[in-house]
Order: sequence, then C-alpha cells, then structure tokens
Amino acid sequence: MNGLAFSLEPIDLPRSEIGTVPKQRQLRRRRMSPVGLIVPLSALVLWEIAARLGWLDRTIASSPIAVLGEIGTQLATGQIWVHLWATFVRVFSGFALGSLVALTLGVISGIIPIIYRLLNPTIQAIGSPCSFFGSGSLRLPKFF
Repeated sequence: MNGLAFSLEPIDLPRSEIGTVPKQRQLRRRRMSPVGLIVPLSALVLWEIAARLGWLDRTIASSPIAVLGEIGTQLATGQIWVHLWATFVRVFSGFALGSLVALTLGVISGIIPIIYRLLNPTIQAIGSPCSFFGSGSLRLPKFF
C-alpha cells in the first residue's frame, strides 16, 4: 500500500471476469409503475377544474378538454400541419439565431481578452444551473 485508500497496482483477474459487473451492482430493468401517473393525471384534473371555475384566462390556458377538441378539429381539417410547420420554423429560427450569436461571441471572446473577461462571468452564471439540472445529479429529467 502506498498510503492511499486504494492500491494503484494491477489486479489479476481470470479472463472470464474481465469486463463483468458483479450481480449486486447490475442494473435491473425496471417496469413502469402506474403510481407514476398520479401526478400528471392530478395536474390535468386540477387544470381542468381551474379552467372551468374561471381561474384561468382562456386566452392563456384553455382547459385540457378544449385543447384536445381543437387538436381533433385541426387534424380533421388538415390545418394542424400548417401550425406544426409554423412552430417548426419558429423553433429552428430561434436555434439558428442563438447558435449564430453564441458562435460569434465565442470567436470574439477567444480573440479579444477583454471581451472574454467581460462575458465569461455571465456565461458561467447562465451555464451553471443548466449543467446542474442537466447533469443527472438531481435525478430529474434532463431539460437543459
């Protein structure tokens, strides 16, 4: 031992054990439990109740039943494809514009040190929460 909590010396393993994971550490395939549907279904029910009681402005958040009815109407008339295309164009345009701005600022800050010193704290502040929530450290779905 070299004073560390672990040894840096190689361990001789039989060929059959190389690359295998012990049984107790193997990941088990998990079945989806219906318990996981309680929260989203409850949210939909509360949303519907809030919409029917007039707690929500219909121009901002219609009821789930009204939304499903409108989707059915849009599918029947074929108008949904027009709206989906408009959404795609907006999303792609936003991504392209954001990428262009980020690439431009990245190149400029790589060339001019004062710009780097000006922008870096803000970029780090924006990136930190995104990397924290997206890293899996909270066991949340990766949104960022």
